[in-house]
Amino acid sequence: MAISVTFYYSTWLVSPSYNFMVLIGCLLVSASAIRIVTNGATTNGSKRQESSTKDYFYISLIIAGLHLCFVSKPPSALLLYVLVTIVFFSAYVPIRAISKALIVGLAWLALFLIHVSLFDGSLNIYLDRISLAWELNSLLNSTLEPSFILNKFLFYLRNILSKEVVLIIGVIALVVGYIKYRLSNVINLPMFIKDSEASIKLVAFIGVFILIFNYKLFYGSDVGKGGVALLFFLVAWYWLFETKRIQKECNQISNIEILACLIWLFSCSMAFSIGSTIHPILKSSHSLIFCVGCLCFIIRVTNFKSATIKVEYLYMAAILLMITLNINYAQLKPYRLITPIAEQNTKVLLPIDGEPHKVDTKTAKYINDLSKSAKKAEWKEGMVLLDLTGGTPFASYFLKAKVIVTPWYFGGRDNSEQWLRKVLSHADTRDLNSAWLLLAPKGHYRFDKNILFEIEGYKNIEYEKVGSFTSGFRNEQQELWKPKKNGEPDI
Repeated sequence: MAISVTFYYSTWLVSPSYNFMVLIGCLLVSASAIRIVTNGATTNGSKRQESSTKDYFYISLIIAGLHLCFVSKPPSALLLYVLVTIVFFSAYVPIRAISKALIVGLAWLALFLIHVSLFDGSLNIYLDRISLAWELNSLLNSTLEPSFILNKFLFYLRNILSKEVVLIIGVIALVVGYIKYRLSNVINLPMFIKDSEASIKLVAFIGVFILIFNYKLFYGSDVGKGGVALLFFLVAWYWLFETKRIQKECNQISNIEILACLIWLFSCSMAFSIGSTIHPILKSSHSLIFCVGCLCFIIRVTNFKSATIKVEYLYMAAILLMITLNINYAQLKPYRLITPIAEQNTKVLLPIDGEPHKVDTKTAKYINDLSKSAKKAEWKEGMVLLDLTGGTPFASYFLKAKVIVTPWYFGGRDNSEQWLRKVLSHADTRDLNSAWLLLAPKGHYRFDKNILFEIEGYKNIEYEKVGSFTSGFRNEQQELWKPKKNGEPDI
């Protein structure tokens, strides 16, 4: 999990966002749920009648994790709650499971109402905002509908079966199983002469570790087919080749319970992605954290005490190596920055706080040129800026602009134009008619400014060009335009 977390954080090292809160929430919920399953398990796999003090501690963490997810991405939290309820039924007798689910639900509801009263003012305001967000998300084909999730999963699954990476993993699984059950009395690694079980587990760990290392670190940010194939390998390997019960800390955990935990962990990756435009498995670069969690769970419940060499030392060395590489990768290729961290050495003053910030030279020139031109054209803080470049709301941020409905206009996606029409239809017409425009005439994600004429209440305003600038991030030409006569239409 340490490897996965540092890789995730390498993506958001410079610009953490709501995605980071969703990840933390998912980790809290998944780790606590697994602890509930493994804490106090009885012999013969029987379900518990009572709860321990530790259980209530983990339940409180689940409530906190659910709330973190909900305030960041509500659909993720709702799916997690369903998964948690399933965990309760796997750990307790039905009456206890129902009571635990109710406790979590009611406590979560109370925490939610407190949050709404403090930060939104009223429940009605919050519900209106969520309703609009849900409608806008649906226009971008976000992964909210169960049918969409299932169809996409089946589509990619069909493609996966013919890929080379699956063939490689399948061969590894077959070799591991064959050696373990056919040649275990003949072939053992020299370092583990006394324990063939430890030998085989280590071989499997190294194989999957190499797969993750190569695919994830050096070949892009998507989990892709390798991540899904890894899940299938882990579950199939454990289900087919692990036939005996494992004793861990004087508790008996059956194979079916461990398999359930593996599947549940991977389901958390789907919860993490629900509500985004990315596919819940194959297009979420952060789902791998739960794939690696599956692997670590298997390794953790395996008894290596009879090994002649402390396997924990090997694991620790591998973890430290990966963490070091991930941190190095983070500072060399920071997310949404065009240079390494070391080259973010040019100071610029941002009106948002009046403090100097270090950025790269291209971004510094973009900020200074745009700020000076806007100020020369009588721009004032709090005026309205309509950013139609289809990118991040960076200009609105450093100009301290008032945004219309939402700061980020998602360009270049399916139904982006329809999405923007819906956003602008909720705008105050006074803001719409007084807004300055930031355009990218040849930008890949740009919106056409003529879309404004389709909005009810928009007047045929004439604009004058303030200046042209080259953005650092996309290296695209942008133009700032302001309404003539202080935003009033020509008569």
